[in-house]
Amino acid sequence: MLARELDRVVRDLRRLDRRLTGDAAAAVASSGADSVAHRAHRLAQALADAAAGAAAAPRRAVPRLADHALADQVAVVGRDLLDLLRAGRPADLDGVNAALGALRPPPE
Repeated sequence: MLARELDRVVRDLRRLDRRLTGDAAAAVASSGADSVAHRAHRLAQALADAAAGAAAAPRRAVPRLADHALADQVAVVGRDLLDLLRAGRPADLDGVNAALGALRPPPE
């Protein structure tokens, strides 16, 4: 289920990136502490934190990349976590689930 949810989020972020062209649209996408871009970065950090826990490694800050790179960042960090889960490593997914929930579209 996590793999499908991450795939959906990555697809949605890539769609958003394609829609947001031009300076005005980019400013709307990346402005504010609760923008889609900031929520996507929080998801990347939550994925990295869960992967670090699963690997018994120290947590590290995920760099804040440009908005157009966030979908790829989430995909790469998410794949790292999924690889650890498939290898049988336990992970605390509460932060991941919360960050995913923040990116879900509102119910219609």
